[in-house]
Amino acid sequence: MSDATKIAQITCPRCGAEGEAPLWDEIDVQTMRRDARHVLNETLFEVKCNQCGNALSLNYPLVYHDGGLKFLIRYVTDEDGLEEARNTMQRTARDMIRKSVYARALADKASEEEAQAQAAAAAEAEDALSGYTLRIVTNRNALREKVVVLRNGLDDRAVEVLKVTTFNMAAAHNKLKGATEPYFG
Repeated sequence: MSDATKIAQITCPRCGAEGEAPLWDEIDVQTMRRDARHVLNETLFEVKCNQCGNALSLNYPLVYHDGGLKFLIRYVTDEDGLEEARNTMQRTARDMIRKSVYARALADKASEEEAQAQAAAAAEAEDALSGYTLRIVTNRNALREKVVVLRNGLDDRAVEVLKVTTFNMAAAHNKLKGATEPYFG
């Protein structure tokens, strides 16, 4: 994976060894394609203890952006994060558009000044968010599900309605088999 945004100090609950874990604030599919797949298989949120090999599951907020498919998902881990995400969602999307266009422009051999100008113009355009899907999720399963649904070009709102309907029908016929929440796929 590419370089993490932050490094967290961790302690293994099994052996007590101290270690470090990489954390990402954001994943932009256009510039971090290899890292984006780690959201789907959840390895982005896992680290192994260097001492005993114990797998540690981390829980931290993340912004997932796919400018090509025009969607942005914010994964928040607490109530404060949820409120902040609601208040800043459009600004976050414009920031991610800016970063993505800037990185692409540099990759296309634009000068630093040209890349900055292209990025600012794209992010500040009146229609920059036209056609964008902006979502907030509160657990990793929901993050993975939204990515799969939106990457497959499905309307996530329709998928939500179908999930709840199917879940309720299964519950009415005692067919849940221990399931407590409906998930797509």
